[in-house]
Amino acid sequence: MLLFNFEEFISEMREKEDKKEMINAYEAAYGPIQGDIYEQEWYKNYLANFEYVPYHTPEEMEDDFDWNLLQKLILGSMSTNYELVNNPETNIPDLLITISDESQSITKNVADLWSFQILRLYEIYVEDHMSTQTMYKEEEDAIQNGETQSNAIQAERDMRLRKRSAFLATKDRAQLAEQTKVEQEQQLDDLMSQL
Repeated sequence: MLLFNFEEFISEMREKEDKKEMINAYEAAYGPIQGDIYEQEWYKNYLANFEYVPYHTPEEMEDDFDWNLLQKLILGSMSTNYELVNNPETNIPDLLITISDESQSITKNVADLWSFQILRLYEIYVEDHMSTQTMYKEEEDAIQNGETQSNAIQAERDMRLRKRSAFLATKDRAQLAEQTKVEQEQQLDDLMSQL
C-alpha cells in the first residue's frame, strides 16, 4: 500500500483553515475535486507529458511510494529546480532537488530522504501544482478578456518540458556512444587476437 493517498490528502486539506482557500479557489475554477490524482486537470494536461526515467530511490521504500508520480511532480514544479545526475556506482541517475530563497539554497538527493520527508514532498508538490493550475486558469481568463496577451505559466511549463526532452535526447546519445565504444573495443580485441 502506498503511503501517499491523494483523496485522503484532499480531505485533510479541507479541514485545515489555512488550506481551505486554496481548495476553494481550485474548485471554483475547475469544479469539485473528484477521482484520483491522475484525473486532475494539472496532471492530465501537464505532468502526464513527462516521460519517466528510472532513478535511484531508497531501496527499503521501493514499494511505499509511486516514484514515477513523484518524479513528475518534481520535474513539473516551478518552485524547485532539479537535476538528474548519472551515478556511476548504480548506473541509474540520482534525482537532485534544489530549493532556493533569497538567502540560501538547499540540494537533496531523493535517494537519501526518509519516508516522512518523501511524504511531505508529495504534499508540497500537490499543493504547488493545484495552486499553479488555479493561476493558470486566471491567466487564461485574462487572455480571453483581453487583459493580457501571454500566459507566463504556459511558457514556463513549455520550457520545463523542453528541458526534459533535451535530457532524454542527451541520455540516449550517451548510451549509444557507450554501446558503440564497447562494440569497437570488442572488435579491436578480436582483431588483436587474430594477430
